[in-house]
Amino acid sequence: MRPRQRPGKNGGGPNRNVHPPKEVPSIVISEIQRKEMLADFLELPKIRIKDSLPPVNDKALNNVIGEYLETSNFRENPKLNNPNHFKYFTNCVERVYGRKNILFSIDVEAWELNTNSVTELGISIYDPRSQVLAMMPTITQIHIKIRENLDLRNGRYVPDHADNFVGGVTYVMSREEAVKFTQTLVDYYFFYLPQKLSPGKHICSLVGHGVGGDIKWFTKLGIKFPQNMNIVDTQNLFTFTQGDKGNSLKNGLIKVEVPNAFLHNAGNDAYYTLILAMKLCDPICRDHYRLDKYMPLEIPFEARKKSRRGPANRAEMVELDDFMGACEELF
Repeated sequence: MRPRQRPGKNGGGPNRNVHPPKEVPSIVISEIQRKEMLADFLELPKIRIKDSLPPVNDKALNNVIGEYLETSNFRENPKLNNPNHFKYFTNCVERVYGRKNILFSIDVEAWELNTNSVTELGISIYDPRSQVLAMMPTITQIHIKIRENLDLRNGRYVPDHADNFVGGVTYVMSREEAVKFTQTLVDYYFFYLPQKLSPGKHICSLVGHGVGGDIKWFTKLGIKFPQNMNIVDTQNLFTFTQGDKGNSLKNGLIKVEVPNAFLHNAGNDAYYTLILAMKLCDPICRDHYRLDKYMPLEIPFEARKKSRRGPANRAEMVELDDFMGACEELF
């Protein structure tokens, strides 16, 4: 999750003696280099194994989606009653719950004192082709720290969790290595596989929470995505339930009861965003958590908790949240 707050005039914090670096130009990768990198990538045994698997077309999943769309009442939801919103929503449900698309989730972390300085990249990939009936999804998690910016630490305005990746190994790469590695993944899932398995069709969706900002950041680094690709934006999907206030990744995870830790680590955020997309696009999950009902909060979860301080107020807040949760269960 990228930083959203900017320092005041005086700056400060652990980086107050560090001068913000100048903006670095994008890394340009030629088409020849991209083809060479992709060819090397395709030599990996695990990649070749999945190349032979076709996209998923499961009738049982399609039946669940069809019944859900026919029986749910979306008219009372001002967001989903909008034809454009509803079309986008149904497309996301069909691609995610219907296992029709590979899900490629991304996130970026930048230095809070100069957001032109990218410090981390996070990628999580869910390929449903070999695990349609799996009880729990197997997700590839990737966390990259940029070597040139290892000394640029957050902590004053944005939590510093660069060292707290919960998904395995963190890779330290130079900026150029990170761009080339990420571009190779993008080329494989968004360019190579569609041409090989379903020419002319998109079989991969880009997932993110406020993904437009992440795309700009990746593009600024020099990473190229295809035009008109499928996009699953969990911030938009959660807005259909939550409204425009309090639609953060953290609040989305709270709403669908996903335990989480160390948000604002790019690897963690990419993973949790992917899990949130699965929840928000699951008809059964939507019914369980009443996600089709428009229930905007006057005060976001996070702001409400931060506004109450002191042991007595914290205890009171826990009791209030428990009461609200009980009411939701009753109705």
